[in-house]
Amino acid sequence: MTEQTITIYCFIDDFFHAVGRKDDAHCKINDAELLTTALLSARYFHGNLCSAYGYM
Repeated sequence: MTEQTITIYCFIDDFFHAVGRKDDAHCKINDAELLTTALLSARYFHGNLCSAYGYM
């Protein structure tokens, strides 16, 4: 699962850089981390964001 998580994060991060998405300077995590956590929540933790956040 760790390799898949890294792959998902890298793909999303590269995509955001390719489309020119900028992160907000006030945020503590970037958009790629946020979206990766949400996708992992849906795929591996049955939609439980708290569990996915704990894994991340």
